[in-house]
Amino acid sequence: AQLSGGQRQRVAMGRALVREPQIFLFDEPLSNLDAKLRVEMRHEINKLHEQLGTTMIYVTHDQVEAMSLATRIAVMNEGIIQQIGTPQEIYDKPNSVFVADFIGSPAINLIQGTFYKDGATHGFIPEQQKDNVKISLSGYSFDSEPKDGQEIIFGFRPEHINLPDASLKSQLPVELKPSLIELTGYEKEVSFEFYGNEITGRLPRHIDTELGKPISLSLDLSEISIFDRTST
Repeated sequence: AQLSGGQRQRVAMGRALVREPQIFLFDEPLSNLDAKLRVEMRHEINKLHEQLGTTMIYVTHDQVEAMSLATRIAVMNEGIIQQIGTPQEIYDKPNSVFVADFIGSPAINLIQGTFYKDGATHGFIPEQQKDNVKISLSGYSFDSEPKDGQEIIFGFRPEHINLPDASLKSQLPVELKPSLIELTGYEKEVSFEFYGNEITGRLPRHIDTELGKPISLSLDLSEISIFDRTST
């Protein structure tokens, strides 16, 4: 009988396994599988890695596969390695806009603007906003602090804009109006306008949200990322 593409991939993986190699190279082995079978096979590959303890190099364009399978990830762009780290390091501390935007779904929110410094205070001025708002970055730890007036990109993940939390050390209170609400089951993905930019928030499903009805939220400033606009 003729095998499907997905079946041929699984047969090839089985042949590789029985040879007991010292290193495996998987080149998008799940690309021809449907969504349900892809999840099952991810689990099986994870189990094999734990059982065999063999080094596995896994090539994929699927960020979910990379994040769920890897102990370390090398993010590449046009054949050049952009960043190497654990999945959590890549997600929490991306070193460039490319890496930040490549990993994560919904995608990271990226807002262009300017860094300002006035004595001991410094912060971010969104480019598109109309109200001369300045966002303090006093709680942010810079590897190399930008210069006053330097163009930067202010990034934050959708889950970092949520209900106000008194336990947060540094947060920005905001009142936003939902422009799009998508219920994904256990949570909501909600679009807002944020100082002239459209952003996405990931909110618990029990939060009351209506299109156009303002909701009080806060942005966790301890979780933001700052990028130089000239080296994205």
